[in-house]
Amino acid sequence: MLEPAWPEGYSGGTFTFALPTVTLVLYAGNFEGELDGVPVERIVSALAPGSVGETQIEDTVRRALADRRHDLEDDSRLSALVRQLTEYRPPLTSGAGGLELPSMEQWPGGTLMREAARWAAYSLTHHHLSPSGH
Repeated sequence: MLEPAWPEGYSGGTFTFALPTVTLVLYAGNFEGELDGVPVERIVSALAPGSVGETQIEDTVRRALADRRHDLEDDSRLSALVRQLTEYRPPLTSGAGGLELPSMEQWPGGTLMREAARWAAYSLTHHHLSPSGH
């Protein structure tokens, strides 16, 4: 699903967290039936960040995992992944030497999960839902 949008030639970036984010959203989501039959529109909707006052994607995933009896405080790989994706990271605009980073390397602040969800929602919309789809 994400392959058409996967950047070639890059080894890092927000997109690298898109696959685990989409996987956690699918696992945490309230989707009926088999997951391989979930329409792309529903996945994009689940990835879309909530407006002010709405539940954020990180909270939705944490709550669903807890409801499924996953202990997010243990040392499991799942807990470590969720912590990595949901930890707030402050904005980053300059490097260690004080020089401003190029815009593609700057970080607006937030969580990896939220940025990965934003990237995945845009990519899925552009490649699977747009009228000019590829």
